Amino acid sequence: MKWYNFIPIGEKEKDLLAFDVKIQKSIFTMNATYKTTMKDLSALKHHISLLYQQRIHKIVYFSLNEQLKVELEWEDMGHIRQKFVAVEEQTGSCLEVECFFDQTFLPELETNMDDVFIEIERLGKCHE
Repeated sequence: MKWYNFIPIGEKEKDLLAFDVKIQKSIFTMNATYKTTMKDLSALKHHISLLYQQRIHKIVYFSLNEQLKVELEWEDMGHIRQKFVAVEEQTGSCLEVECFFDQTFLPELETNMDDVFIEIERLGKCHE
């Protein structure tokens, strides 16, 4: 799953963002646009850190319209169960993917989120 193209939306709500998601599993590919807030993205990054530290054992993130759901859950032996459910708004098509990864990807995920925040900040300055 790849999240990209974060764009601030709305004049009054500087915290509101639109972003594109691409999910590919085998021959199935889904592209869709969702909305979120900076607050929700920051909370997700913080929870990823807590998950890696084993201070929490499950994260659930929803887009604003709840058509994108991401779950990360600590399993035995340091494995992380990832589950993504994405609904494409215009067609109602749904893609659900569940897989397991070693917990060592979590610090890289945090770093990737830092890059997203830098890009959002850069875009915010362009829109001012």
